[in-house]
Amino acid sequence: MKPELSVFVNQYDRFSEVFLVQLFTQLAKEKSIEVISLRGGQLVTSPGVSVRTIEQPFSFRFLFHLPALLIRLKKINLRIAYRLFVIESGRADKLYFPFISMLREFEPVIGLSGKKIFTSIRGTDITVTPVHQPEIVSVYKKIAQRIYANHFLSEELQQRTHEYGITFGREKIIYQGVDTEKFLFNGAPLTDKLRLITVGRLHYIKGLEFLLLACLYLERENIDFQLTIVGEGPERNKLIYLIHYLKLHNKVTLVGKKNHEELRALYREYNVYIHTHLVSGVSNTMLEALASNLRVVTFHSNLQCYTRSIVSALIAEVPVGDVQALKEELITIKRNNDFGNDQEKVNQALESFSVHTHVKGFMAFFEFDR
Repeated sequence: MKPELSVFVNQYDRFSEVFLVQLFTQLAKEKSIEVISLRGGQLVTSPGVSVRTIEQPFSFRFLFHLPALLIRLKKINLRIAYRLFVIESGRADKLYFPFISMLREFEPVIGLSGKKIFTSIRGTDITVTPVHQPEIVSVYKKIAQRIYANHFLSEELQQRTHEYGITFGREKIIYQGVDTEKFLFNGAPLTDKLRLITVGRLHYIKGLEFLLLACLYLERENIDFQLTIVGEGPERNKLIYLIHYLKLHNKVTLVGKKNHEELRALYREYNVYIHTHLVSGVSNTMLEALASNLRVVTFHSNLQCYTRSIVSALIAEVPVGDVQALKEELITIKRNNDFGNDQEKVNQALESFSVHTHVKGFMAFFEFDR
């Protein structure tokens, strides 16, 4: 049976973004979906989702189609011919790229396939990449003219994109969706000390050096605390050295990457989730921590931009990079024994971010033509 939607991802294995695997699994209950892994690797299966790897350059199948591809391109360019080959490997009439940055290399062939191409603009696509790669803006503008529809993760991301002069013919805002029911924990949080946890890639955009400096000040003021950092990434050695240099090795622990089941159990041992990211917006881990009855403290995330949610009332925001303000917020939580959340308010806030709302939004997104 021909799939209704072909999804292109860089990889689809145990290191893939959990939210994407979750989305495709849920969508597969309503649509016939194939996921195409561009980088291959050790593929994982999702219920109802067909998963396969694209043939690499100079594979027999690509070379077999090469003459026809070059005729259509009207020039000899093997790299562009392969990009067109990849696009047309999607068997559905609708193709989805979950990150617009993935389409950069496909920009010259987007309009040649005759297929409807959907994409998404997420945090780093527009808040980070244009800062160190200003030339990407002109590429995004070309892509915007050729794709069928684009999804934004928030009103703020839509506004920032428009400020760059990038607009799409069809646009839709869909908040991220998390399966918060898996994380619901109604037990009372531990209050013996500040039990801090943060989850994410060990990457500069996560601002973890600011968190370590805040921990240094907590240590100097004799505040009893423990911090656990969950995740892996390119900044690991830097963080190990900083922990050693600041003499925090008895207070801060790196535990590597954890899956959802491990994380859910881990949250029960903590009472404060900290998110020192350098980009604005609410993250999936912040939402899961809220559902797990942890207090959430973050660098300013412009949470009020989520117009259909009251989540900003439940999350403490401090100025980005303000280590002293972060330290004071944590001390105030400890001093006032202000752990845990009003579960009724949490449930109300998370309605806008439920996986069911998320999937419903994407179902409508992929039916823009109806």
